[in-house]
Amino acid sequence: MLPIFLLPAFLQLQVDPGPPARSRPPNVLVLIADDVGWEDLESVPMPQVDQLAARGLSFRGFHAMPLCAPTRVALWTGRWPRRMGVGDGVNSFAPPNPVGNPTPPSELVSLPKLLKQRGYRTCLVGKWHMGQASWVGSPNPEDIATGPHAHGFDHWLAGLPSNVNQGGSGYEDWFRVDDGDFTQNETDYATRAMRDAAVQWWTSTDGPKFLAVSLPAAHVPFHVPPPDMIPLWNPLVPIQSNTEMYQAMIQTVDTVLGDLLLHVGADDWVFFLSDNGTPSNVNGNRNTGKNTTYRRGVEVPLIVAGPGVRTLGEEVQALVSCADLYATIAAIAGTTPPGASTGLGGEDSVSFAGAFEQGRAWRGAREWVFGERFNLPGTLREEDIMVRTERWKLRIVRDPRPPDEEFLYDLLRDPDELFPLLEGDLNPDQREAYERLQRILARLPPR
Repeated sequence: MLPIFLLPAFLQLQVDPGPPARSRPPNVLVLIADDVGWEDLESVPMPQVDQLAARGLSFRGFHAMPLCAPTRVALWTGRWPRRMGVGDGVNSFAPPNPVGNPTPPSELVSLPKLLKQRGYRTCLVGKWHMGQASWVGSPNPEDIATGPHAHGFDHWLAGLPSNVNQGGSGYEDWFRVDDGDFTQNETDYATRAMRDAAVQWWTSTDGPKFLAVSLPAAHVPFHVPPPDMIPLWNPLVPIQSNTEMYQAMIQTVDTVLGDLLLHVGADDWVFFLSDNGTPSNVNGNRNTGKNTTYRRGVEVPLIVAGPGVRTLGEEVQALVSCADLYATIAAIAGTTPPGASTGLGGEDSVSFAGAFEQGRAWRGAREWVFGERFNLPGTLREEDIMVRTERWKLRIVRDPRPPDEEFLYDLLRDPDELFPLLEGDLNPDQREAYERLQRILARLPPR
């Protein structure tokens, strides 16, 4: 009998061999936007994103965590962040602390570590935000090595420990790390600096190579980007409101993607995604986006293009989690994650490589996906958790002051989550769905 902490991954696992291993693994580029949902991506011209989607697949059933740090933990470890106690923001300038500042242990076999076993050169450009980030002169150099290097990245360039307004004041005053060195008040526009560092490393590095470009855009502080970063913005349209600044910042992501695609070959893989959904009170969102498990908080873009994609330009509706990039990129590289029994990484990751052959006909390797935000012990802030299947979604909000709130949605009839079903009014099908989702939550590994 499997131990209880292994049941979630085991119950969902389906054999998905993915692309066949090759003698030389392909190059992989991952570009991560910050705080951008599908509606946001589609609210402004994004020709480079559109080009990528036309030669790849758009995963409309992709789910992140409700905010930045937990999603990044899931991406690079292939584990539910709750396994490491990460349910909210973390402090990249403070030492690891299992209660106050959970930081994934360096003993984990992260995705870049896994790829290095296949001969990859690895680089992170931009934002880390997974707990303490180490650099020469770090305020806590006596602590065990943490940060990108400890988790398998050979280089960390134009690095950002957390957000631009942590350690600095904004996109032209930020705390920059380049491997061991740091610049306290970097004035080069952050998104541009990261683009330049990414292009330089990619074009000067032999393969196989893995590059993760983790941009700060379009995270606050909202501002008007430099003209060279938004060449498609209509100069006759003033950029004044928070929504207009936010949308202009989204366009800087398209600019970066276009400059990177100039150097990507036909045999290279490109993954484009966001870490969580729309910030509050911009672009039509009214506190149902980032920091919540409403649809606009956790359903975010994922577009994948590469030589193994057979049906171009299609949209895939099947459920995919941010934790699943781990197993999928491992399959592309022809390597295997650690076994679930090791507890070293990838326990909760399920490859979606089968979609590359089948496109929108792919039914998925997951029956359910979940996301959550929770705070540290002793705090007075809420817990927000959701679990969903293709049709049904259960969202639970717990607060130290009862009662808890539960919301059941029939996504077939209510995809925008406007009409929650009341527990007392559930018909037999709704009751069965509610109880099944509760059982799934009960089987999740403990925090």
